[in-house]
Formats: sequence, structure tokens, C-alpha cells
Amino acid sequence: MWQVFIIEMIFTMLFVGVILHMKYKKTAPTDDGFVAMMTISLTLLALIGMVGGDFGGCFNPTIGITVVTFQ
Repeated sequence: MWQVFIIEMIFTMLFVGVILHMKYKKTAPTDDGFVAMMTISLTLLALIGMVGGDFGGCFNPTIGITVVTFQ
């Protein structure tokens, strides 16, 4: 159960970090909204591909623990 929590926390932190990096004006590589949307979408797709089959890929640690606990 702790493995699920740790993995969900790491991948959620990574996903939120990418979103904040793309939305913050000083760190965004471009002002183009399409590039930001594609970066966030491809990051989510990659994260779901990495852990989605094993843990559900909800990227919310609370829900990840609940799903594993009550299976």
C-alpha cells in the first residue's frame, strides 16, 4: 500500500510541476497556448502510460490508496 502512495505522490508532484512551469510567465518557454497544452497533454499521457495500468493512474494519492485498500 505504501508503494502506491509513494508512486502516486511522485507522479502527481511531477505532473503539477509541469503544469506550474508551463503557466508561470517567467519559466514558460513560450507564450503560445498550444505548446503549453501539448506539453501538459503529452506529460499526462506519458504518466498514465507508465503507471496507469498498475495503479489506476488517477494521480491523486488519496484516491490511489483508497482503491488499493478496498479492492
